[in-house]
Amino acid sequence: MSDPSKPGSSMESSNDIDMASDTSDNKMSPIEKPPPEVLSYALSFIPDRASIRAAMISGPTLYNAFKQRQAYIASCILFNSMDEPVYREAIVTFNMKIAEWKGVKAGIKAINRVYSSEQQRIYSQFLTFDRVKEMWRLHKAVEYFAERLPSSLIRNHPVVKYKNAYSINTNVRVRFQRALYRLDACLKITELMIASQLHDNHGKNRAPTEEEHKEAHWVHCLKDLEEHRILKAFHSQYSAVEIEQLTSICGMLVTEIAPSFNTFLERDIELGTQLPYYITHALCPGSMSLISQGLPFLKDFLTAGSRPLRAKVMRRINPPIDWNPNLPTRPPFPGNDEQLTCIVHDYEGTPGKWARMDTPDFMMRTPFIKDPDPGPECAWHVLSRYAIFLNESDEEVTPYQSLPWGYVFWDIDMFEKAEFTHIRIEHHNEFGFTLEANHPIHDSWQPLAKWDSNMATDRLLMSSQEKVYLKNRGETGYFNFDSWILETEAHLFQELNNMPREVLANAMRDMATPELLQQFFQTMEAQHPEIVQMAIDLSTAGVGNAWVAGTLTETPVPEDENEDDAN
Repeated sequence: MSDPSKPGSSMESSNDIDMASDTSDNKMSPIEKPPPEVLSYALSFIPDRASIRAAMISGPTLYNAFKQRQAYIASCILFNSMDEPVYREAIVTFNMKIAEWKGVKAGIKAINRVYSSEQQRIYSQFLTFDRVKEMWRLHKAVEYFAERLPSSLIRNHPVVKYKNAYSINTNVRVRFQRALYRLDACLKITELMIASQLHDNHGKNRAPTEEEHKEAHWVHCLKDLEEHRILKAFHSQYSAVEIEQLTSICGMLVTEIAPSFNTFLERDIELGTQLPYYITHALCPGSMSLISQGLPFLKDFLTAGSRPLRAKVMRRINPPIDWNPNLPTRPPFPGNDEQLTCIVHDYEGTPGKWARMDTPDFMMRTPFIKDPDPGPECAWHVLSRYAIFLNESDEEVTPYQSLPWGYVFWDIDMFEKAEFTHIRIEHHNEFGFTLEANHPIHDSWQPLAKWDSNMATDRLLMSSQEKVYLKNRGETGYFNFDSWILETEAHLFQELNNMPREVLANAMRDMATPELLQQFFQTMEAQHPEIVQMAIDLSTAGVGNAWVAGTLTETPVPEDENEDDAN
């Protein structure tokens, strides 16, 4: 055994090591002393991405601690940045998107499983770093549109800008964010629904049986019935107001994206050869083709600062969008509450049947998350498409066009400030709900009217033919739409000017009705008053000069077709 008193003994060597270790610990910074797993846990409480980046570049210790549990840390920072209702909606959206199923029976089971209270969490085995990055990208898009959509309404819509009554507070922002997550989940459900249609019946369609017709009398085949069952299972997880928010948010997205997209369509050779029609309303065939690309794509497209950058965003779509207007695999617009449709039918709903009473629970349903403000529910009671069953009326009821301005997203005090008198359920049950004749809810709002006309349609179709010609010559990229219009119409005028008067007179005589001739005058006067004057001079056109003059006195002033894209 070694003698501890002698130099070089094991005891002395051990003391030397301990002293060296103590000296090394004294030189370590406090951040380097905790174990990596403790540091990883501490990093999960950092409030934002900027702070975590700063921590990572501060030194190898924190960088290694982040790398050790990067999915966990990044997800904690994301979830901690959300309001509680948004967090709960994001969780079920995540779980719904990773659920894989085929066939209507498996789809209904998957939906019910995801929305069960036991499953409203994310299990660690599914929380990969790539998935967390996708969640971050989706949330940034949700935040972007939850700010942009209500801001556009407040700025532009006659109802929402009335008396400066509406604003974006926490309640409004949370409702928009939740609805956007709900739309993302809905898109995934419809994608799988379409991909596995008729799976349970070995791919064969058939007419519904008598018993199936009782379940949904409006369906025409098994495929329609399967779609109804899947969507009903999804809709039943939410209240009628929450599904109305889903419908409204989808329509608002289309309206917000369409101006930028239509302008890009006019000026891009490649897209112009594929798509010969504008996006002019929410139910337009191409609308859901765009929406189904997802919120991150839509954000990237709108925030791209130039046409070439937007072209790069469009080229990222793989496979490219099939713009066939009759495409059977296009997701349907979420425009109908399948659960409520069945309820109204089963309870034999008639106008005014449930008037002067609180909204029946079987109509409203239990919300996924209870709203702290009564505004959306009160508004739905009197302004929704189903208000006919909930209110008395001696006259024929014309539903208000409320979905475009997001009527189910605002607080009750905002409605009252905007002169929605007696909008609270307890008030309109007692006094009735009325709106003054001069209230802006009666005003027409057509933000996409510029592209929704025969002239605009014809111009785009003709330009599409020109773009095909250019593409066949090997040209791609920018198309000068405005210059092409001027050249084309100048050429048209030259041809008309050179046309013999009797030929032009015969062409106008062939217009079978005064309405067609009036439409011709109104269209042509807007762009070429010379041609209209020529037509007026043609007394042989078969239409009296007095009538011709009458058609020209109230011609509307056209919108500027060359107005720059506001987005």
